[in-house]
Amino acid sequence: MIANVLLSLEQHSEAVAEAEKALAVSPNDANVLALGAYVLSPTGRANEAYVLMQRAFRLDPFPPPWYYGALGDSLLFSNQVERAIPAHKQCTELTPDFIWCRLGLSADYALLEMKEEARMQAKEALRINPKITAADNTYVRSIEPAQREHIITALRRADLK
Repeated sequence: MIANVLLSLEQHSEAVAEAEKALAVSPNDANVLALGAYVLSPTGRANEAYVLMQRAFRLDPFPPPWYYGALGDSLLFSNQVERAIPAHKQCTELTPDFIWCRLGLSADYALLEMKEEARMQAKEALRINPKITAADNTYVRSIEPAQREHIITALRRADLK
């Protein structure tokens, strides 16, 4: 959890270090694997995050809904956007007010030029938090600067200001 807080505070390298510690201590804990994937995905290690999510789903075949968001992010940030959609969509269906998955799904759709779908997800994100913008939200803050602009541009195409 410390790693996820650090990620939201844009302390990416510290977040990765904390995630690595947790993974070393609890390599067979599905929640640790999934939380680790959430940290690694937007910090340039999405392929590793995908492997962690595969292990997490094997360890917990009835996972909490947010696991699908972690899976979607690992696919989105490893440039497997089409494959990210079902995972992010599953997350939004199971937890409609989890803004993280709404923003991920909106970015997925926008990156694939599915503008109406992207706008619909952005509208839902704004319903959850009317004050968010494409550039100012916890989802975007979690992304390392090298990848951030790509997602901000996608969210703007979905009509987030």
